Amino acid sequence: MIEIRFSFTNKTGAFINFLLLLVLFISYHGILYAENKGMDFDLQLLKQKVLEVESDLLVLEEENEKPFVIYTSMNADRRFKLEDLYIHLDGKELKHQGYEKKDIKILRKGYSQLVYSGELAPGKHELIVYYLSSKDYSHGAKLIFNKSETAFYIEIIIKKRKSKEARFQPELVLRTVNVKNEKKKQASSVFFRNLLYMEEDGRKTNLIAQIMKNKKQGRIKDSLQEYQLLLGRLYLSMGMYLQANELFKNLTKQKNMPIRTLNELWFYLAKSYFYLDELEKSKYALERAEEPLREQILAEKQHILTLILMANNKYDEVSKIMRESWWHAPDQWDLYARYNFSIALIASGQAEEGLELLKQTGYLEAEGDNQEALAMIDKVNQVLGFYFLKNNKAKLARLYLEKVRLHGPFSNISLLGEGWSNAMLQEYKNALVSWGELIKRDKRDTSVQEAMLVVPYAYEQIGDWEQAANYYQQAVDGYREEIIKIDNAVNAINKNKLQQAINDFSSETEDAWLSDFNLKNNNKPVLYYLKQFMDDDNFFKVMRNYRESRFLVTAINNRMSTINKWLDEEKNSNGSDFDSISMITDSILEKLTDYKGKAEQYVEKYGVELNKISLVVLQERKKKLYLYLTQARLALAQSYDQSGDRQ
Repeated sequence: MIEIRFSFTNKTGAFINFLLLLVLFISYHGILYAENKGMDFDLQLLKQKVLEVESDLLVLEEENEKPFVIYTSMNADRRFKLEDLYIHLDGKELKHQGYEKKDIKILRKGYSQLVYSGELAPGKHELIVYYLSSKDYSHGAKLIFNKSETAFYIEIIIKKRKSKEARFQPELVLRTVNVKNEKKKQASSVFFRNLLYMEEDGRKTNLIAQIMKNKKQGRIKDSLQEYQLLLGRLYLSMGMYLQANELFKNLTKQKNMPIRTLNELWFYLAKSYFYLDELEKSKYALERAEEPLREQILAEKQHILTLILMANNKYDEVSKIMRESWWHAPDQWDLYARYNFSIALIASGQAEEGLELLKQTGYLEAEGDNQEALAMIDKVNQVLGFYFLKNNKAKLARLYLEKVRLHGPFSNISLLGEGWSNAMLQEYKNALVSWGELIKRDKRDTSVQEAMLVVPYAYEQIGDWEQAANYYQQAVDGYREEIIKIDNAVNAINKNKLQQAINDFSSETEDAWLSDFNLKNNNKPVLYYLKQFMDDDNFFKVMRNYRESRFLVTAINNRMSTINKWLDEEKNSNGSDFDSISMITDSILEKLTDYKGKAEQYVEKYGVELNKISLVVLQERKKKLYLYLTQARLALAQSYDQSGDRQ
């Protein structure tokens, strides 16, 4: 009988190297380390310019529209559960705002929510506001005010009473916001607290433009560190690492900074260096980020430091740090700490202790429906399973591989390993249970492709040559089908259909495409392997730049359309300010036209790169499929010979 060498053998043969390198590709708080390179620098600079123009438009709109704006803030007893807020203006309901747990959590941090923004004629008005709570408590307040000819702001404040008996029925206070006074107490102003609310709520693109707008309106002084720190965090979250790094470096030169703010600044500077691959500078900045630090930041600081040390093979140093300072970090950071500590112990020659810690981690349970934590625990169990497989401890391997969820991101590779652990124990019928489940799954997955070859192998081992022949034939047919699909995808890519298909995905937000993997267009040959393309680090990075460029083009088009519509309305209304507004908007439109042209050039550039990378990925997959196909054909012929001999 010919020997079939499965790719699994190659994986296990170098498993320790795989284990040690794995940490460099592990999820970094939800985003793969390799994906954190961010967008290309030129694209970052272009996005910065577009945001500057957007802030100019926001200033112009406010000056022209003179809006009436209402914010809500809350400083109530934690047992108070706000459910509804009703706002009435001049005897008519203006707004009904419902509250969920997420909204209340953000308000309890002291942040301010924008609940209404609209037009209101100058003059005398009456505002009535009341709330309802989960305990059927309510409270209200009335404010009579004179709306000026400029923008007008009101803050609704729900604050606890001094009486303990009234903790479930806090006081509701209405106040008009004096912009000049707010400038003097900027760190606690309603404008700044609203920016923090928007950051927490995830509205980050518009938030950067809002910060720039407030700065241009004189509501932010250049020396105000809290605003700059917020802006830097936003740059980081949007992949604009150059801007974040420059801002944080400039901030470190400022004097008289509160110690906690200074420590957080050094942490965020370290994080920007980390994303820019300047690891030594990142390590230096982390060492300057001393306590006191918020619990979440302290945990992330430790995680980044261990990644830097492990990237430089300093596993002994990681082990020392973790022994001295490891603590039960919040959220999933504890899982990362355990995993990194385990890898460091194994790499520094303390394998027994490292494996024991990994085992403990594999037995942990994620809180609630935390998908990231669940995936991390699955990964740990998968790593343990393959480690024991490599060391010929099949029963232990099976024990851990069985813990991996059947429908998680590591289920396919774990089912493959589970089948091999049974095969090592010569329990081929049990192996067929795992592999039989696996071959029903998506044939684009490499674990599934391997399972198509090992299922008939298992039937051979139990002497069922007829079933072996049937499944070898299915494998041959399946590999041929996949090769045809690859050829179809290659032809489509060569006809420039990849970008067209990608463009069908939503571009309303920059990250919409990241979560849209249901792939309703699976019938399109060029999209059939999109998920496999995305698994390639180079493709993912270029794809991000491509989508960012397209989003910029779409956003600029929408903004230009809005400006032109606005100008038409102003012209038709015969407004006295039309000429001055037109001069400003003409300059803005000229800039946007230039930026749009550059963004379109980036779209074309990244589109070409996507084609090149996807063709390389498909070529590699095709080579592997031909190898499997050759093995399946040889095994099929031999199974027919064996079946004939037995007859």
